[in-house]
Amino acid sequence: MLVSKSVFCVIVLSCVGVGGMDYNEYYRRDPKFLFLFPFYRVLPGLPCTTNDNLDGICLSQRQCNARAGVCAVHCGYKGVCCVYKRTCGEKSNANNTYFFSPNYPAAFNGGKRCSFTIEKMNSGVCQMRIDFLEFSISEPDSVSGSCANDKLNLGIPNNPEICGENGGHHVYLDFPAGSNAHTITVSTVNAVPMSRRWNLKISQIACNSSERAPPGCLKYFTSDKGSDRSFNFSPTLPASGSGNRLISGMNYGVCVRRAPGYCSITWSRSSANAYTFTISGTTNVTGVDSGAGDDLTGSTNCTSNFIVIPNGRQSHDGTSEDRYCGNDLSPVQTFSSPFVMTVVTSFDGDNSNNRGFLLEYSQNACQDGDT
Repeated sequence: MLVSKSVFCVIVLSCVGVGGMDYNEYYRRDPKFLFLFPFYRVLPGLPCTTNDNLDGICLSQRQCNARAGVCAVHCGYKGVCCVYKRTCGEKSNANNTYFFSPNYPAAFNGGKRCSFTIEKMNSGVCQMRIDFLEFSISEPDSVSGSCANDKLNLGIPNNPEICGENGGHHVYLDFPAGSNAHTITVSTVNAVPMSRRWNLKISQIACNSSERAPPGCLKYFTSDKGSDRSFNFSPTLPASGSGNRLISGMNYGVCVRRAPGYCSITWSRSSANAYTFTISGTTNVTGVDSGAGDDLTGSTNCTSNFIVIPNGRQSHDGTSEDRYCGNDLSPVQTFSSPFVMTVVTSFDGDNSNNRGFLLEYSQNACQDGDT
């Protein structure tokens, strides 16, 4: 009889889990559940969300404290939503760790080198995704476009340093071969007075996950349509100034996962304003686009700042090109797969009038004869 009761308990618990029920709501509606199964206190490892929309896992308070987590809202029965928050000089091996600026959400004045190390949660992890939930440090240099003052160093080969206003961006980083840890660093200076803050969410990705970005992809999108913008570009801010200055020294891939039944992809500049593709040429910082219509292509015209869309064709001439620059962009379609756009910016020349880009992409369904 005791054996049959134990089996019954397992079956009931399994059914509740499979049904996808909100456990917190179940406990509130049917307290008899706890009376029947008093040993069942916390549902360990289940995802939870705090009142300020941070992701955590449901643990007992003792478990959360032992893992150096922060106890937030209650979950399950006598459980807490445990959130992993870290700041300068700290490390974490937990999935969904948040790396904050000092005293976040209060402003940070700068003058500090702030490093954070993420460690693999297990041997099956190969990659991490960093979401820039909030990121505001000083702008790139007004002439060279370099991150001469504040900068985020991602600690990867051909490392693009990132600065300025970058909330809403994301990057994918592989853990170094033979290493179980990776360090990123935000360096700030006192010389530029401003209110800095950042909140970076770091998620770990399994080696065999379908969400893992392919090699060479700093950014990775999985929808059949969407948009991407260059670092430190915002279409909602004034045409010049904060958040609208191209960062130099970039060389990275923007990848889009090819959807089943789709054979090509089209990139076009956003219609949000007149400055959504201004990466070289003579775009006037006062707001008058003196180079309007300069839709430049090819290695002769595009030597310093450009995007690469392999075997791209523009509708107005159909000529196959790889490089695109200037301060305008007609829609570019390519059948080259995988779908990768490469962004290249140089320290050469005067970058003061170059703001960056906001591009929209759309995958195109296969037609007869497409491969």
